[in-house]
Amino acid sequence: MVAGHAQSWGNIGLCYAHLGKKELALSAIDKALEIDPLYEIAYMNRKAIERLEGGEILKHERLKTLNYYKDVAVQNKPLLETLMGEERVKRTS
Repeated sequence: MVAGHAQSWGNIGLCYAHLGKKELALSAIDKALEIDPLYEIAYMNRKAIERLEGGEILKHERLKTLNYYKDVAVQNKPLLETLMGEERVKRTS
């Protein structure tokens, strides 16, 4: 792992969350955000982890997944804007 790499810390956070280690997961996500405060996916993953109860394991269904480069970066559109747009569509349907 590269110590100063935000995505590495974010992935470690997800690994801890999948093991049911909420506090370690949040700590790793916080480290990712310290390195890159604009790392949108880490904010979203942090919210999903915060909602876990006790030793509950983070399940894939609780994460919003997308092909970041195809769906967001190529369109030069912020991730949160992309996801909020989808949420607005669901609410109005």
